[in-house]
Amino acid sequence: MLKNMTRFITLLFCCFSFWWVSCQNTTPGSTSSTSLPPSGIRSIEPATPDMRIEIIVEGLPAGGTAKLIGISGDQNYIADTCVVVDNGRMLFEKPEPLLAGFYYVILPDFSNLQMIIDANQRFSLKTTVGNLARTMQVTGSKENELYYKNIADQGPIDSQLKGLTQQQRAKPKGGPEYKALQVQIDSFIGLRKALLQSYVTDYPDALFTKFKISGQNPDLAEPLNEDGTLNIALQTYMYRTHLWDNVDFTDDRLLRTPIINNKLTKYIKELTVQRPDSIIAATDLLLAKVMNHKEYFKFFANYIPLAYRPGESTIMDAEAVQVHMVKNYFTPEKAFWSDSADLAALARQASEMENSLIGLKGS
Repeated sequence: MLKNMTRFITLLFCCFSFWWVSCQNTTPGSTSSTSLPPSGIRSIEPATPDMRIEIIVEGLPAGGTAKLIGISGDQNYIADTCVVVDNGRMLFEKPEPLLAGFYYVILPDFSNLQMIIDANQRFSLKTTVGNLARTMQVTGSKENELYYKNIADQGPIDSQLKGLTQQQRAKPKGGPEYKALQVQIDSFIGLRKALLQSYVTDYPDALFTKFKISGQNPDLAEPLNEDGTLNIALQTYMYRTHLWDNVDFTDDRLLRTPIINNKLTKYIKELTVQRPDSIIAATDLLLAKVMNHKEYFKFFANYIPLAYRPGESTIMDAEAVQVHMVKNYFTPEKAFWSDSADLAALARQASEMENSLIGLKGS
C-alpha cells in the first residue's frame, strides 16, 4: 500500500509539473492558451513587441545581481536577471514580452519592489534605497502609476484604520466609546471603498483594477442564533460562499498574481472544516464555478490533491480526497493538461486506494 501511495503521489507531481512548466515556457508565438489574452480582456495601453524595463534605485551599490520574479499559481520563478550598474541602474530586457501579471524585483540587498506588467512592457521606475515605494517615480506605465498612487493614497487610510481598531479592542463591546470608534472606522472603510470604486470607474480594464478588485474580501455578516449569540458556523459559510464574488474568472492574468493562490488557500485551508467530506464538498462547489474557465480549473484541480497528499497531510483519510479528485476531475475529458498514460495510471491506483478507505466494511 505504501509503495502504491508513493507512486500515486509521484504521478500527481508529474501532472502538476507538466502544467506549471508549460506556463513558464509559453511565448507570444505559441498556441498555448496561456499566451493569448483572455476573451474580452483589453489592456489600457498599447502592446509592445518586447520587454524593456529600466529601474534606477538611487543609493544602491553597483555590481550585484537583481532578479525579476514572476508568479504562476502558487509558484515563483525567475523571469530575468541583470547586473546593477552605476547609480543603481538596472535594465531587464527580452526580445519577447513576458506574460502579463504581478512581478517583483529582488535587489542585491534583498529588499524588493513590485510592479504590474501587462501589454505595455517598455517603461521605467526610479526610486531610492530605503524608501522604495514612497519615493517611486513611474514613467511610461499607467498600470504602475495606478499601483504606486494607490499605495500612497491607501496607506494613510489603512494606518488610521489600524489605530482605531486597536483602540476599539480595548473598549467594552457595545459601550459608547466602542460605538463612537465604530463610526470612525466605518468612515475610513467608506473612504477605502470609494478609492477602489474610482479605479473601477476610471480604469475598468486595467490589470491593476482587476488585481485590486479580486483582492477584496466579502463583508463579514453577523447571523445570529435564536438566543442572540453569533452563529459562527453560518458566518464562516456565508463568508466562504462569497469569497470569490470579486474574481473575474475570464481573466487569466490574475493567476499570475498572488491573489488567486492566497484566496484558494484561505478558502480550502482556513474556511473549510479539515475533514475529507467538507473538503470534497467545498472543492466541488469551487470547481463548478470554473468548469468553463480552463486555466482556473487546471490550477484548482491540481492544487487540491497536492495540498492533501496521503502520508503528509495532517487530516485523517486524506486518501478519500485523492480518490474523489482522480475519479471526478483527473479524467481524459477534464484533465486536458495531462498525459493520458499518467491519467490511466492514476485511475488504477485510485481504484486500489478506494478499497481501503476509512469507513468501508471489510470483505
